[in-house]
Amino acid sequence: MTEPIRLLVPNPSALTLEGTNTWVLPGTNGTPAVVIDPGPDDFAHLSRVRAACPDGIEEIWITHGHLDHVGGASRLAEWTGCSIRALDPQISMADPLRDGERGEVGGMAVVCATLPGHSSDSIGFIVSAPSGNMMFCGDTILGRGTTQIVWPDGNLAQYLATLDKMARLVEQYSITRLMPGHGPIVHDPAERIARYRTHRLERLDEIRRAYAAGHTSVAAIVDHVYGDLVGDTQRAAELTVRAQLEYLELSAN
Repeated sequence: MTEPIRLLVPNPSALTLEGTNTWVLPGTNGTPAVVIDPGPDDFAHLSRVRAACPDGIEEIWITHGHLDHVGGASRLAEWTGCSIRALDPQISMADPLRDGERGEVGGMAVVCATLPGHSSDSIGFIVSAPSGNMMFCGDTILGRGTTQIVWPDGNLAQYLATLDKMARLVEQYSITRLMPGHGPIVHDPAERIARYRTHRLERLDEIRRAYAAGHTSVAAIVDHVYGDLVGDTQRAAELTVRAQLEYLELSAN
């Protein structure tokens, strides 16, 4: 397999960064490609994805079911005659993906690893390559900043366990790059995972202190801990705060 191709969806925002990353894993010697997260149902973007796969598409793999990653999957599958595979059986056209499932693309070995936390159906793909092993990790870790815990589907206890699992996988498979669903490639996987975990624990301490100081509503905690947010970033912070309160077993009104 040659190097993965990154195709950026034109949907930049505070939450998607410069946009959603669609990844194309090219085949070799005329074999079809695999597409990871085709993005939303954007005709122009899906046309670019199809053009990047001149030998066709074998399968579409979905890291998780949020629309900015999966919304265009059905259209692309219809255009190319390929199947869609995801952890969520309601998204999969073929057998759902499984934790530990092994396969091959472009002559390279692939291992699937469930990564719940950001969402319950998050899954990643470890791809062995001559240039260094990589993990496609969806929104579990971003190329820049930190990710949202999308409560109630997202779960902080699961997310912290996933970070520990990712750390083990990075060591086990000598992973040198994380290929995120948003933002640039991460070239320091172990360090980034450790920073994410430290950040989450520090946020939990901030939530505890805010709650003890009388900021007991979600809105009050968001204002106290995250500052003056508006729009999508405020809603994202509110969902993450709810996930943190659930983890701490604190109520909020």
